[in-house]
Amino acid sequence: MTKRQLTHTERTTASVPTSRRKILTLGGAGIALGAAGLAAPGALDSAFAAEAEQAGGKKGKPKGPATTCALTEEVTEGPYYIDDEAIRSDITEDRTGVPLRLRLTVLDTEHCRPLRNAAVEIWHCDATGDYSGFIGWQSLGGGGGGAAPTGTPPTGAPPTGSASDSPSASDSASATSTDTAAASASASASASSSGGPGTTTSTGGSNTPTDEYRWLRGVLFTNEHGQVEFKTIYPGWYIPRAIHIHVKVHTGGQRVKRHYIGGTSVHTGQLFFPEEVTTVVAASDPYVTHTAERTVLSEDMVYDGGGVTSGLLTVVKRTNGRHHSEWKLSDGYLATLDLGVTTSTSSTTASAPAAPSASATASATTT
Repeated sequence: MTKRQLTHTERTTASVPTSRRKILTLGGAGIALGAAGLAAPGALDSAFAAEAEQAGGKKGKPKGPATTCALTEEVTEGPYYIDDEAIRSDITEDRTGVPLRLRLTVLDTEHCRPLRNAAVEIWHCDATGDYSGFIGWQSLGGGGGGAAPTGTPPTGAPPTGSASDSPSASDSASATSTDTAAASASASASASSSGGPGTTTSTGGSNTPTDEYRWLRGVLFTNEHGQVEFKTIYPGWYIPRAIHIHVKVHTGGQRVKRHYIGGTSVHTGQLFFPEEVTTVVAASDPYVTHTAERTVLSEDMVYDGGGVTSGLLTVVKRTNGRHHSEWKLSDGYLATLDLGVTTSTSSTTASAPAAPSASATASATTT
């Protein structure tokens, strides 16, 4: 596949302060982030401890992050961002695919320490390349690297699934899709240093959602170790992008009911998967039924071949306490990454991604 050059809007700026939403009709209902806004960090610690024990480690709280505090590269937000993600750990809903646990550790690179109480927001497409809120747009050529295609998206009934969130009973921080707010319909708006509802920033070009679905989208608050863990599925792909997950990190906002309001965006990036794992997943159901040509990581127009600092995940098999030889694809994977961010309010311009490397070097190991 011939790779196109990134446009100006795809060369993003780092640490752009953005007010994610204006609190206009809440009537003072905003609750400042505190102990109630941590999405049960004790339960999260227990989950981390159980995972470590399965991997052969000692039972207990997870160890602190690595001492190497490298700044993670800033890249485009893309056109499929919706500024109304629900606070929840399980974002799967009814989407089918290979199970994935995504564990991210947010590090304040200025002080080389975990960043507590940061809001980590992710969104990605399903196994057949669709984003909730924009079902059918990917088939029109919206690559997720910049502005989405113009014109009217396909009409008709969306694929199977409920328009309401369907979180697990154990996830007390889940949200319903009735509490939504539309993003801006302005893919070609000029870059702005301040955000909020209906604002296109220099990190991409969000558009007005065309449906009420919100699967594979969510927000969690980091615990004392700077960690969050999402339950989701391995993403699919669409032309011309390699498989990826979008991520934002915010600080200083508020938890209002089941949503995150206000604050400053301190990181906008994308997470990528090692090719050797993706090759296995792409050959399985339901991914194998997807007919769109898959872009390999080394040919992606956003990933620059920089490894972990460019968002390349470490992906391992989840054995769930069994012997490695008993692992099945249905057991899924665990993907991890340290996200180095800066909480400085000063804006710094990120350089355009360099040409991608000849191959993705991160390996998939077995726990």
